[in-house]
Amino acid sequence: MGRRSRLNRDKRKGHAIWSQTQLLSLLKNPSQFTPEQRSRFALHLVKVSRRHRIRLPSEVREIVCRACNTLLHYGDNATIRIRNGYKIQTCLSCTAVRRFPYRNDSQKVNA
Repeated sequence: MGRRSRLNRDKRKGHAIWSQTQLLSLLKNPSQFTPEQRSRFALHLVKVSRRHRIRLPSEVREIVCRACNTLLHYGDNATIRIRNGYKIQTCLSCTAVRRFPYRNDSQKVNA
């Protein structure tokens, strides 16, 4: 691979990371934007991350549905249940279910 293409790849990836941080900052302001706008921001964030093979930030992984890429509003289009040490998250628009490990501070094991 030549030097020029490597520089272009690094430049493109850097721009994608910048776009990802900008979209994340827009997602974190729920009072400024409508839910439709925030859903659009979430969709663009997922698309940029997939297109440039960049991992999604951890705070986005739990608020965006992996199946339909909608922004999850708990109570509106998503439910959460805690059962057997797992947080079970269900998207009501596509009925996708995700499970996350869940531990309280009292359940942590001191090693």
